Amino acid sequence: MNSSTTTLPADLPTFNLISESLSFDFKDTDMKRLSMEIEKEKVEYMEKSKHLQEQLNELKTEIEALKLKERETAMDIMHNENSDRGSSKHNTIKKYPQGQQFALWQSF
Repeated sequence: MNSSTTTLPADLPTFNLISESLSFDFKDTDMKRLSMEIEKEKVEYMEKSKHLQEQLNELKTEIEALKLKERETAMDIMHNENSDRGSSKHNTIKKYPQGQQFALWQSF
């Protein structure tokens, strides 16, 4: 018997449609799963990216602080020490009575 001469059952096309619909369902399910995986990876990437950006900013801040420290002169160091103690030219002038401020200024 040839397959071309064999008659097919009447409900065979129905199985074919069911088969096609199942394959579409599998494809839809696979697409949804892949979509969710992609979305999950995207979120993870964004979190890692944010974390790395924060680390980069911290390192930039540290580098800037070190650069400033390298360029600091002896006068800068002395000024910072005086500022930490609360000493400034204005405070020094205020310590002396009104008449003696001019004498203080002339001594320098």
